[in-house]
Amino acid sequence: MDYKICQPQKIELFKPHTSRTILKHGLVNQLNSFFGMILFAKENNKSLLVPDFTTTLSKSNRSSGHRLKFEKILNKLQLTHALARHGVKLKFEGTHSDKVNFEDGEAMLRKYQKLKQTNKLPVNWKLIEKDFYMNLKPAINSKWGELLEKYQNKLNGNYAAIHPRIELDWRTYCKKPHRKDRATPSLKTTLDRIATKKDLDNNLNIFVSVGLDISKEDAQELNKHNLITLDERVSYKKHGSLSYTEISLLSLFLCKDAKWFVGCSGSTFSRLISKYRVYNNRGTTWYDNKINDLELIEHGAIPSNQANANDTVGFFW
Repeated sequence: MDYKICQPQKIELFKPHTSRTILKHGLVNQLNSFFGMILFAKENNKSLLVPDFTTTLSKSNRSSGHRLKFEKILNKLQLTHALARHGVKLKFEGTHSDKVNFEDGEAMLRKYQKLKQTNKLPVNWKLIEKDFYMNLKPAINSKWGELLEKYQNKLNGNYAAIHPRIELDWRTYCKKPHRKDRATPSLKTTLDRIATKKDLDNNLNIFVSVGLDISKEDAQELNKHNLITLDERVSYKKHGSLSYTEISLLSLFLCKDAKWFVGCSGSTFSRLISKYRVYNNRGTTWYDNKINDLELIEHGAIPSNQANANDTVGFFW
């Protein structure tokens, strides 16, 4: 009897799904890197597996922490639809081919910055940038989104905001000789300076974006009756019910919609708030530091102590 040898059928195996790239450092750096990945995907005509955020914990001077799924904290449909208009396809599950490495996103950011400095930035990149930032919205049922609604109702749109950057890590950072021009004054000094400006309505309640690690003097100043802080304040080293990244988002959204805003000229977080305020036409932005006093910043301008175009603080502009 002749037996036919059966040839095994070729089976098309599913490509294994891959873990997402994890973003690093604080909120601003994480958003910058994500934007760089979006540009990389756009320029290489590929889909983008959305990266994970990190909770941001400081350990031995290195940023670390647990993963935060994008869709757990931010609305995935809002951003997906916005970027689809620019031909960028976001994926929340995918294979290795959909993944953009952190380093590739950073490299694209450097390219973006160089083009911006030479006024050669493609128009579509500017539009992608605006749509990216303007369509970051709280995820439905996210804890920080619920708190945002709570504070918005409490403040009723009639408030001011400051980001004085008085935390002790910044104080230490500004002791370096080449960083002294970024040092911030005490909270009391900043508030006294604000009181001298006729353009700033001092009758408003003031939301103060600040962490837990501040001096005793600044902590005492926070007890003033018209100063409002988050009940859920955190530090890099100590989280509560929300992570540092989520609290940063909450503070960002409250500051960007204030009647007026005073930030720290050396802080990328203040610069991000300013970016949003330009997009939303939300009024004046001021910066404060020990050397230059309180300085009014025109939309898109860089503070006088940040005139170096290579400075990352000026990255957004």
